[in-house]
Amino acid sequence: LDTFSSPESLWRDVKVMGDHAYVVSEGGGHIQIFDLGDVDNGNVVSRGFTSFGGSSATHNIIANEDSGYLYRVGGGSDLGLRAYSVGANGTPGSATQPIQASVQSNLYVHDAQVVTYDSGPYAGREIAFCFSGFGNGGTSTTLRIFDVTDKSNVFLVGSLGSYPGRAYCHQGWLSEDKKYIYMNDELDEGSTRSTTT
Repeated sequence: LDTFSSPESLWRDVKVMGDHAYVVSEGGGHIQIFDLGDVDNGNVVSRGFTSFGGSSATHNIIANEDSGYLYRVGGGSDLGLRAYSVGANGTPGSATQPIQASVQSNLYVHDAQVVTYDSGPYAGREIAFCFSGFGNGGTSTTLRIFDVTDKSNVFLVGSLGSYPGRAYCHQGWLSEDKKYIYMNDELDEGSTRSTTT
């Protein structure tokens, strides 16, 4: 429909929440926002770039529509989970002017899935499953689970612990019933590494 300029990079990620697309890049720019409200008529409107403190580079962006928060992860050394409210479900900010709610920056998060539980012991809690490590993800790499319900009090619920033969914890996804998580790693292939089990 249209072409828009953005920071040069080989890596970009996009998530849609409501009628807006949020784009991040390892080339920087924090979050680039596009209004898709009239996309059915062939119109996409660029709302420009956000600007926040800290690194503007991002590897992935995660959307939790239940809570109204976006999360930026990765993009540089020890860049953890960064939360932004976009005005959905009563959160502050707006779709075109997200507000940075918290920054967890003492580890590297390569990817994450953030969900709000609607039943069980975590009912009503927003939980982040982070595929993470230190030193750009290559040290103490594992699945770490954080409670991010209160953005001023993010805390570790638990972790898997380092597992043998890993290179670094790359990504994963919850089963539909949210009872199991499937995860994989990266760079464990080849003659010097074991295969993922």
